[in-house]
Amino acid sequence: MMRKEIEQWWNTFIPHIGMTPLEFMQRMGDKDFDVRAYVTDSYAEPIKTFIESSLIYGDDNSPERTEYWKERGIERVVYGDPEDLTSRTVYYPSGIRGSDGKHPLIVCVYNAGSTMLSLESLGFVHIAARSGFIVLVPKDGNSDEHVLRAVEETAAAYPVDRERIFIAGHSFGGATAGWQAVRHPDVYAGACILGFTYGCTDNTEEEIQKAKELRLPMINICGTREVSRALPLNVDIPEFVVPPKVADNVTPLPHMKDICLNGVQNWRRINGTKEYSMEEDCSDTLSIPEMAFGLHADQSETRDYLGRKHYVCDMLGEEGLPIIRWVAVEDCPHTIPPTAADLAWEFFRDIRRDAVTKEIRYDVPEPFWESIRAEVRYDRIGPKYTEFMIRLKEGSGRIPVSAEDFSISGFSDMTPVRYQFKALRVESVSEKEMRLMVPAVSADRYVPVYGGRGYRGEMRVRCLVPGYEFTASDITGTELPQTKRYRNGYYTGSTGITIPYCYYQAESREKLPLIVYATGCLGDNNEDDNEQILGPGPLKMASEEFQSRFPCHVMAPWYPLGGHPEQGEAGQRMLEDYSRNLTELVENVIRELGADVSRVYFIGNGGGAIYQSLSLGEHIYAAAAMLTTIFDFFNDGSEMKYLDNLSGMPIYITHASSDMPCPVKRSRMSYSRLKELGNRELYYHEYTDRELAEFGIDTDNEVGSHYSALVDYAGDDMFRWLFSYRRKLN
Repeated sequence: MMRKEIEQWWNTFIPHIGMTPLEFMQRMGDKDFDVRAYVTDSYAEPIKTFIESSLIYGDDNSPERTEYWKERGIERVVYGDPEDLTSRTVYYPSGIRGSDGKHPLIVCVYNAGSTMLSLESLGFVHIAARSGFIVLVPKDGNSDEHVLRAVEETAAAYPVDRERIFIAGHSFGGATAGWQAVRHPDVYAGACILGFTYGCTDNTEEEIQKAKELRLPMINICGTREVSRALPLNVDIPEFVVPPKVADNVTPLPHMKDICLNGVQNWRRINGTKEYSMEEDCSDTLSIPEMAFGLHADQSETRDYLGRKHYVCDMLGEEGLPIIRWVAVEDCPHTIPPTAADLAWEFFRDIRRDAVTKEIRYDVPEPFWESIRAEVRYDRIGPKYTEFMIRLKEGSGRIPVSAEDFSISGFSDMTPVRYQFKALRVESVSEKEMRLMVPAVSADRYVPVYGGRGYRGEMRVRCLVPGYEFTASDITGTELPQTKRYRNGYYTGSTGITIPYCYYQAESREKLPLIVYATGCLGDNNEDDNEQILGPGPLKMASEEFQSRFPCHVMAPWYPLGGHPEQGEAGQRMLEDYSRNLTELVENVIRELGADVSRVYFIGNGGGAIYQSLSLGEHIYAAAAMLTTIFDFFNDGSEMKYLDNLSGMPIYITHASSDMPCPVKRSRMSYSRLKELGNRELYYHEYTDRELAEFGIDTDNEVGSHYSALVDYAGDDMFRWLFSYRRKLN
């Protein structure tokens, strides 16, 4: 359809709903929702296809509506008087009534008598023929008595697989679906809740305990622009007020946040997954999906469908497979995304409830491997690749040998952020072993790969052909030779803070430069572990190859976890005390190593007190490099004063344009301010996705672009620039 025709359709008045589709969509979004952008980008045509049957055919029983679906391979049958609350509508793929096979049943509920949000608009009918399931729409979705009767009558008349009955709903219907599923966990194998109404908050404690005994998989799909403005869950929101012209005399819902959090906790209780505090504090995460939702997850990923980012957070059940899934759709209002049904069916398709035991089962085959081992392999400078050796079972049958058959993700005890390998290749396959190779820079999270003494963590290898996930724990990396060259030290300064640090002392009779490497916020407080301090920068700097070109000493201090914006003035004081102690520490290390006081260089990488530390030590450093750093960390302008000391400091600044954890606007702010102060010794560069991809960094994941500093470490340009400066001594 031409774009002009789509725009005309959006602005066509629909008599039986009393508004245009555009007006209807507008009322579904929050105060910042841009409805024009929503209906004119790549989403426009799919949305139109998705909801047109509900908008065009106001009469639930019109022959035209039935013919509309028949042309799409779906038979539509209405049982009973359409005006009677006991009626029901069944949609099924043409030709299945005479077949011997059993088909899943999706029960779609909404409030009684709804036409505007007819359950056709959930999207399940659109994919029923392709996916081979039956869709049931009871007229009175509010009555679980009517719904259960409709389920029983449909199962008696159609080839329904009674172990695979699922219930779904949107908005109030989503709350209803969740409530009914929890009341009857022996009937349903899973629930789909669309929109920010989690359901199960109205269930009794007895009902929740009963559901907990059987478990109940649940997927929630909502938009980041829901009219309730509930996302992220860990951020306070204003009282929910219904927008003008939507409804009259509607009581505001001041407790929407509590409703959502209670729903989250209840679903976790029902499914026996890990529970977190009600505050859902995610300040320690770099996971974009976790940031979007404001909740912690066992695993997360960002997907791109139809030009929209879909933030996926999973909670895993006892099988190690997702049993709760939260999906937030970028810039989507309180309506049903055209991707919702596909996402829900992807979640449901391998789940069933055992007819005898009533326990949840996953239809996944046994793994064709016995064990898995992963090891990081290094060259002289740093990590080269990660090697996965999979030991195959005897008689395992067909063995996937294409890289596309696998995905590998992981989680290390060094960081709360999961990472996923993309540049995967199959190196070799034999009757007993399979060897997979992953280049080091293909991970969107570099930290767990380089390792100091190795790392402990978890890797999840997913074979996409049989659809089975297998977890291997306690994976270790080999030790880098240059790691042994670093020694540990501790320094307690005048402010009372003790700073652990690592240092490398180059062997030379001459006075050599000193590089101070200050990293940003680290994953935990394990200051005794060199892996928490040494990154790809310091590891390269201590290598023989680097030292042959740039002989120097290296010092890397531990950055304390804390001092986050949420801590306000206390956090600011802590970081200032840390920065003052760091300055004292650097002065002490210069004396102990006998470094050239005119050639001390500062490299700041990431967030935290980077500019603050540089400013308080400006009398020490000859030049500095600020890589993907955060300026104005507390978002209150408090760091502006520190730039005043740097008007004469040569500073090398790089950042990735698409960096999300540390947005590039931070570096732009500091660069602009330094120019205003008259600093003429500046270098500034923003890495594009193309530049990062050419280097091998995964730019499909937002977190991956945060590691643009890897490009600076890999080459010599930054180091040549730094070493070209000397500090003038008094």
